[in-house]
Amino acid sequence: MKQIILLIAISSIFMLTSCYNEGDVTPSGNYSVLRLEFPQGNNSWDKEIKDIHDVYGVYLLYKGITPQDLNRKWTSLGTGKLYYGNDLTDEQTPYYVDFLKNHVLNYVTPEIAKLVLPAKIYMLDNLRGLNPGEDPNGTGTGTGTGTGTGTGTGNRNFVGLKTDGFDYWAISFTADQIAHPNSQDLKIKRATLLYLMFEAALQNKVINEPDSFKQGIDYTTAITNSQKDKPDYYLTRGFINILARDFSKESSPYSISEYTNASWDTKAYPYRDYLSYIRAAMFYTKEEFQAKYSPETYPLVNSRYEIVVNHIKNNYNIDLEGIAKGPQK
Repeated sequence: MKQIILLIAISSIFMLTSCYNEGDVTPSGNYSVLRLEFPQGNNSWDKEIKDIHDVYGVYLLYKGITPQDLNRKWTSLGTGKLYYGNDLTDEQTPYYVDFLKNHVLNYVTPEIAKLVLPAKIYMLDNLRGLNPGEDPNGTGTGTGTGTGTGTGTGNRNFVGLKTDGFDYWAISFTADQIAHPNSQDLKIKRATLLYLMFEAALQNKVINEPDSFKQGIDYTTAITNSQKDKPDYYLTRGFINILARDFSKESSPYSISEYTNASWDTKAYPYRDYLSYIRAAMFYTKEEFQAKYSPETYPLVNSRYEIVVNHIKNNYNIDLEGIAKGPQK
């Protein structure tokens, strides 16, 4: 009898676990993927926003976004920094829509975008992250960076990008950035958002790493990052500097374990080497890349660069060098 009860219990557990689907999990509270009216108006940019949703499957929202929207986690309101943002004005909104359309979405196929984009992108004025107890209406002083990338002039709490929301990304530009667009600032924002899409696509098998990329590469023997005349110098071995995921800094690999140890940058593992090339190819033009890594001195690096760029372009219609150059108008 005990054996029968045990078998029934095991069967029940199996049935419960086999029915679990991560996509069925929703955050606690009064959650709705879209609680706001969409599109949010009848201006010319609202039509563009509606067209973008129809093609890419993402909602661009620019007003009515509450602190609860920005700070909700899967189980409760978040802890740590709290985020706030203001509605966009009619003068600001077209700039944001143009950036997302021409700097980001135009460089990725709708098929990939629909699979890896969050449900919503919040477009906000003065997106800021504050410690509990700080005045949400205060600006602070100095220049600071927030979650993601972007610097604020005169506001240490300013956040240019927030990409860790449970179902959204948030983007913000300062008044000065809108009035005086800076190509480097735009490149960092563009590259960061597109890279997160490529990383997710790779991890979800939407895109892949070509077999030829790792052919002939030694992931076992220790590398050196300082002695250029040694055969185990990292560039000679085919490894390049590692750009941060938010493109805020660049450094040479400390050791071979950065590519072989799963604890290093878990979101990129086991594709850390491949993704380092993707980041470099979408941030530096071919001329800039070759200026950093001379084809005559480091032929293996340049061969691997060509493999990556051609594979992504030929198989997924994504022009990594085009992303590095940005829109030409």
